[in-house]
Amino acid sequence: MTYTTIRGAEKHSAEHQQHVERAIDVLGKEFGEKYAGKVQLRWLLAHPRHVLLASDNAVALVLAAGREGQKLYLMWVEEKARGQGIGSALLKHIISAYTTDHVMVLDCPTAQENFYKRHGFHRTDIAREGDCVYLAGPGESESDVLHRLPAGHPAKLMQKPL
Repeated sequence: MTYTTIRGAEKHSAEHQQHVERAIDVLGKEFGEKYAGKVQLRWLLAHPRHVLLASDNAVALVLAAGREGQKLYLMWVEEKARGQGIGSALLKHIISAYTTDHVMVLDCPTAQENFYKRHGFHRTDIAREGDCVYLAGPGESESDVLHRLPAGHPAKLMQKPL
């Protein structure tokens, strides 16, 4: 799978702007105003540390890509393309391209938790509303993942001493 990789910028090329507009549209529809409002997404896509990955049927937004504290903010696969390994391929690409010796964190609807667990992500907490879990990974075990989280990460602060 080939992805167009777009680093955050105040102004994108005409070619990239098409991908940005499509990403804003599909992410807004999929995740709603709370997580993917148009103003919020435009602000995130203007930051040079953030990366948008886009293909014909998938989109992902990685915050602080390749640095400590990176976060997979949103990932979407077109509904008719789901179940074909596209999401797995995109997640593997993100992991290989943007996670150095650190782990990546993400917020995930509980219904999608098993998808990320299959790729080495482990639960670090549950959102107060209960419809979302916080995950970090990839790693062999929860303790491996927690050990590699950046100092000061909330999940690391809640860790019980051995």
